[in-house]
Amino acid sequence: MRAQWSEMGRTPELHQGKLATVGRKSREKLRRRTDPEYRERVKAAQAESRGKQVPPTPAGYTRAAETRGHAGIVEALISRHNQRWSNVHHNITPLSEPIAESLHVIYPLDAFLWRMGVRFTEPPSDPAGGWPGQLRWGLDSACQVSRMLLACNPLGAAAVARTQLERWSYNRISSNDIEQEDGVSTSEHYTRIWMPEGPKLPAGTVWTSLSELLHGRGPLLASARWESVDLADPRRIGASKDIFLHSLTATELSLRQVLLGVVSLTRNLGSAASSYHPLLEMPLSLPSEVRMGGNPTVVWPLTLEMLSRVGEAVARYGAAHLSDVKKLASGQKGRELVYSARSLEAFASRRGRAASTAIRAFEAERQHLGDRFAPNDLAQRELAYIWLNETAAILASWIDGPVSDALMVASSALRAAFWLWLEDDDRSLVLARTVVEQTARLRVWRVKPEKAGNIEARGSQTSTRDWLDTAGWRRLSILNRSLGEFSHASLPATLANARAALSAIQSQGDALAEHTARGGTLNEIAYAFGSEISYLTRAYHPSLAAAFESVLPYAGVDGTEARVEQWLQRCWMHRGLTLNAN
Repeated sequence: MRAQWSEMGRTPELHQGKLATVGRKSREKLRRRTDPEYRERVKAAQAESRGKQVPPTPAGYTRAAETRGHAGIVEALISRHNQRWSNVHHNITPLSEPIAESLHVIYPLDAFLWRMGVRFTEPPSDPAGGWPGQLRWGLDSACQVSRMLLACNPLGAAAVARTQLERWSYNRISSNDIEQEDGVSTSEHYTRIWMPEGPKLPAGTVWTSLSELLHGRGPLLASARWESVDLADPRRIGASKDIFLHSLTATELSLRQVLLGVVSLTRNLGSAASSYHPLLEMPLSLPSEVRMGGNPTVVWPLTLEMLSRVGEAVARYGAAHLSDVKKLASGQKGRELVYSARSLEAFASRRGRAASTAIRAFEAERQHLGDRFAPNDLAQRELAYIWLNETAAILASWIDGPVSDALMVASSALRAAFWLWLEDDDRSLVLARTVVEQTARLRVWRVKPEKAGNIEARGSQTSTRDWLDTAGWRRLSILNRSLGEFSHASLPATLANARAALSAIQSQGDALAEHTARGGTLNEIAYAFGSEISYLTRAYHPSLAAAFESVLPYAGVDGTEARVEQWLQRCWMHRGLTLNAN
């Protein structure tokens, strides 16, 4: 327990039941005696300080490797990761304003859905479930897009925003019997069907740009470089403008269709028009009157370490929002708050529910596995991904052209995929597809540079399959098709077949394959990505190759190609699986 104190740099502390003025040296001695984790924190702070001092240049990393060996590279990479999160903390407040503008409809829609029996205390709903649950999923997804934007991750935002735009465009098309005319592209069709809503950008432009980013190209690449290479530097926050505009335009249109779905459901239940008419008067966005405080826990990945530290506190986020939702649903009056404050509370309530669900899931896993429960495995996976992503990002800053683009996009995508995987969100597989495509792209530039240039020249006409086939990875066709189903608005039965295919590839007799397919797929793709990073370091910076490979758990070891080959062969064995439900 501490009080504010400025005299002579001394702090009053409670010691043995009395207020004592303790000097800095005495405080340090007291902590060393009473805090069992004190020494580890001091060591971590010292390592962070050393890592932060490593210049982000080949010469800087070479010097770190020469002076401290393996530890020097680790400290520099971990420091990059920590600096990005520190910058996210600083960015949250200014970035929250457009978020609040776009989420204003969620509070009243929550109340309508609560009145219909939808409960927001339950785990996230299945997007293939009943109609009220799908509407709730649409609201939850808007908050997931917002989470990714506030965490400064453009690939995560693009993946969720694009799948939502596709899903609710399909609903708009089917609900109004709109046919796509011959010769009209998907982009043009989306622009036409959403034009009456007056979006900030044409819907087709939004869909195309988000899709292009997920393929590692297009006008939104600057946002990926800002997050991955520049560590979301607040001084360059303007680089996030376009990804915010595109992602939030997609979110606002998706929320509009969710709103219309709620209105239709309310009307079908016999409610008076006066009860839902105000919803139809709501605009796509409203000017924000508040900003979110710089609290990074609302966007942190839900790792076991994070949950053990602040999970219970995060799980309580949104309690006041839920209380007001219940009151509004029953005709009572809630607190007097402006819409933008309601928006941010609705967002926080989703993060609180995600944390609560994760806490229960970890506990259920602990009880189910007993002695086999291995929390350290999750921590090691997180650390491995950090090393992998930061190595890719630092190499991207040292290399120009498409190879640099592939590295930074894959780095950002794998980071967001891990966050979504922690929440059992299938959209982690959308990002897994991005990582495997960029990995194949790196491989083609390494082994067939002339063909790589020809493929790049085709621009938006280039598909994921083009890179896989040219890389010599045609055997991944079943993987590509399965991940493709999760990347688009596929039918539930088709998604079930795609999930079964991933389980079959994963299984090798594993009885838990059905539950581990998502994580197993992500791991195999990460391994292949690490392998290509290893080759890149040898080609571009041979003096650093050994140093980087010493910290990459997915690369730089004997048998790397053999491991990838085994994965390719498993995929090929299941090439005949049918995904189409018809």
